[in-house]
Amino acid sequence: MARHPTRKCCTSTLAEITAGFTNCWEIAANTPKPQSHAGDKGGTERKKSLSFFLLESQQKDTVGTTGYHVTSKHPDVITSSLQLSPNSQDAKALVQAIAAGEIANINVERIEVYLRSARDMILEHHRPAPAKGKNDFGEAVTILDIVIQKYFARALRKDHSDHTLVGEEDTPGVCLSKFPSPISDDANIWLIDPVDGSKFLQVNSTNCSTILGYQKGLTPILGAACMIDNAKFIIGGKYWPVTINRQPVPAPAPCNEANIKIGYGLGKRKSQEVRDLFMDELKHITPEEKLVRLGHLTNSARALLEGQIDAYLSLKEEWYKCGAIYAILTKAGYVTNINPKTLNINDAFSAWFAKPDFAAKYLQPGSILAKCMEN
Repeated sequence: MARHPTRKCCTSTLAEITAGFTNCWEIAANTPKPQSHAGDKGGTERKKSLSFFLLESQQKDTVGTTGYHVTSKHPDVITSSLQLSPNSQDAKALVQAIAAGEIANINVERIEVYLRSARDMILEHHRPAPAKGKNDFGEAVTILDIVIQKYFARALRKDHSDHTLVGEEDTPGVCLSKFPSPISDDANIWLIDPVDGSKFLQVNSTNCSTILGYQKGLTPILGAACMIDNAKFIIGGKYWPVTINRQPVPAPAPCNEANIKIGYGLGKRKSQEVRDLFMDELKHITPEEKLVRLGHLTNSARALLEGQIDAYLSLKEEWYKCGAIYAILTKAGYVTNINPKTLNINDAFSAWFAKPDFAAKYLQPGSILAKCMEN
């Protein structure tokens, strides 16, 4: 009987894992991209592309290169502030720590995106497989998948329940909450929100807002990070597809690319009159009825999961933040997509998601909320 693929890591030696990772990393970093444009620097550009997926730091290390920090208090794993610059030696040190199982105090999200960035770089720049029948990069990708799955699943097996992911009481923590899925007893939404825990995730990042995941049993099958400042770090939506078991999940497309502006908070602000009208009309909802939230996603996902709000409406410029959240909550059965085309919505707003019963009752054409957004 074939061994289950998720258990292959248990039979792989540390040397095999490290060699596979280091090999594929060097291949991806040094192979020129097919059909490169004039002036493309090949491997250098490939290394820089890691910033696409990582929380970018503008700080310079001693040799003048941009690095990526993962903090850890475990003295035998990595240094307290490891510079995860995209090179094979840092990758090797990281995989050694993961393979040895000594990674309890390392931030989950930072490692997750770091490993996946390497994997996706390989796939992007190595199609088809290398010549002469070799498939080294394919084997390395398989090893990466196993390491990622083993590590991330192990982190989520623990009953964190509003405690921390970093594991040490004296270490700044990240609040992790789990919300049971309404459609499955063994599935849940997990939400990591540094606003409610600490600023641990904000180290060398661009103001991390919320990280969401959808987990069935012990296996996380979908995850997304929403950043406030820079849309290119969104996992899901415009810049990176949301996937479940490697299959793309459709995410809402922007109404108009020209209306999207990468900015802070509410993005390109509309007139104060429009905002005042919206907020004034919300007063028509009685205290017994849940509120609709207008604004950015910092705590809106948590508020929706906890029942504090039943719907989330945003300005159109926030499309790139809503895509991943929409995909996760829709998959878990929490919300339904609200198609702006079915409502008379002012051009300033875009209606993204709400709990199904709330959407049916309050967001139909002619309703108070729909009327307040009419042109």
